[in-house]
Amino acid sequence: DTLSAQDRPPAEATLARLIAGDGLSMAVQPIVDVRTGSIHAYEALARFAGSTEGPLRWFSIAATLGQRDALERACLRAALDLFARRPAGARLSVNLSAPVLLDPLTLAMFDERGDLEGLIIEITEEALVRSDVQLRRVIAPLRERGARLAVDDMGAGYSGLRQITTVHPSYLKLDRSLISGIDHD
Repeated sequence: DTLSAQDRPPAEATLARLIAGDGLSMAVQPIVDVRTGSIHAYEALARFAGSTEGPLRWFSIAATLGQRDALERACLRAALDLFARRPAGARLSVNLSAPVLLDPLTLAMFDERGDLEGLIIEITEEALVRSDVQLRRVIAPLRERGARLAVDDMGAGYSGLRQITTVHPSYLKLDRSLISGIDHD
């Protein structure tokens, strides 16, 4: 994704504002157990006020400007604030790329929270995980503090089955391309 010279300064300004938390909020989407119809958890989804661009576009712009990790951490910060205020017993799912999860700045954010019971960390498959050992080392203490792991959009990214054997997730979220039209086949 490229930005024209004309579009770059306003995009940089808006992105800086979003990373600072101004105009960034989280919406929640229920994750329903199809067997029982009950809500299993809620997924935190980033929303950017005052922008006609959707979240995926802003993540693409952030990557172009070298700020994707910072935007992911800003979204995580907002989601963890929501996690702290969730109703008793409710689970909250948050998305993170593996490189951002491995970053010490991100790990410090989790360390500030203490107990992570009820948190589901969805590791997105879009970025190749180069160090299985490092990922295992990072997620082990998160699990010990109550977090569960999920692989998001399984089948759409680079790591495939390798990520499953590394993460040992509690949940697999299949990519839409694997299930689209399943009711007709």
